[in-house]
Amino acid sequence: MCGRELGLGPWWMTAPGRGVHEECAAWGERPYPFAAHLRRLRALRAKLGHAVRAVELSIEWFERMQGRWPSDAQRILRRARRWQAALEQRLRELGFDRRG
Repeated sequence: MCGRELGLGPWWMTAPGRGVHEECAAWGERPYPFAAHLRRLRALRAKLGHAVRAVELSIEWFERMQGRWPSDAQRILRRARRWQAALEQRLRELGFDRRG
């Protein structure tokens, strides 16, 4: 510790009630402070990847059906409801709410 007040430069809380100036800290003695954040980002990336894949599959199906419209309209309308419901269910399972 350098003895200066923490408000005089960038500082970090290194333990409850203990802070240290950025330039004074012995960073080599401390674990990477963003490891938990990195784990959350990786989990989010996986979750987003699953959501993107579900959306891509739906897009592919709806694009294929666009080429069959209107000659196969009744069949497309029946199946489209199932595709929409399946996508919404998958997104809910992944924690995504359609409203947000």
